[in-house]
Amino acid sequence: MCTTLAYDSATTTSGATLEPPSSSSAWIQTPSAAKVENLPLVGELVENNATAYKIPENWLWYFLWVLATTALGIIVYNATGRYNLVAASSVDGVLYVVGAILGLTSLWAMAVIMIIVMGFGLWGLRY
Repeated sequence: MCTTLAYDSATTTSGATLEPPSSSSAWIQTPSAAKVENLPLVGELVENNATAYKIPENWLWYFLWVLATTALGIIVYNATGRYNLVAASSVDGVLYVVGAILGLTSLWAMAVIMIIVMGFGLWGLRY
């Protein structure tokens, strides 16, 4: 369901070939800054840095969204008294979904980073 590869050779019971979907899902989308490039102050700052450092603007937005989301998850994790892993993971999850809706991230990145964040969280609970 997350990729078009499954459709490449699939056929229906009547023998008709199934066509791949016209666009990929949020699970594997390429980051795009189209919905946030005019964000006041931040949009111009990102654009200027992307130009100065010769980084594609969409990937700079992706990096900043992942960095901000992970940082907020860590802040929530440390601020919830007994290191509430569920609260931190929930914040990360919501922000990654918002990022995927905006086109800044792919949802597969959310799954990978959530596993890493929870791994560090569980490791931290031992001490």
